[in-house]
Amino acid sequence: MQKALRKYWDKTNYNLSCSETVLYAANEVYNLGLNENSFKMMAPFSGGMFEGETCGVVTGGIAVIGILFTKNSKADSPEMIAATKEFKQRFLDELKSRDCTPLKEMYEDPSCGCGNLIYAGGKILEEVIVKYTK
Repeated sequence: MQKALRKYWDKTNYNLSCSETVLYAANEVYNLGLNENSFKMMAPFSGGMFEGETCGVVTGGIAVIGILFTKNSKADSPEMIAATKEFKQRFLDELKSRDCTPLKEMYEDPSCGCGNLIYAGGKILEEVIVKYTK
């Protein structure tokens, strides 16, 4: 996952937000079969929905969990619910917030923007996916 996250966060080849980067990387790594139109759904989650609210790494990660673990709906997808809750809690515990504005203050770097945050959140997401895939 880390290699794919770095690939899609590379601003010389792509111009993606955090939420878009997570979905593009997961599509490649987990063979989600998403098409170009599918990726557009993550654009509004950029920059904490353009108001510094929930981080795009969180919303992108939750979208990936939904794709991987939802059977037909929430009602028949207990793994999806558990994985979502665990991802959100681990993200908060390890990175100290789930909101874009404070996360940018803590992690944004002039040389790589929110890259380090994306890689840290991607690691958490990958660990949760592995746990619930077993």
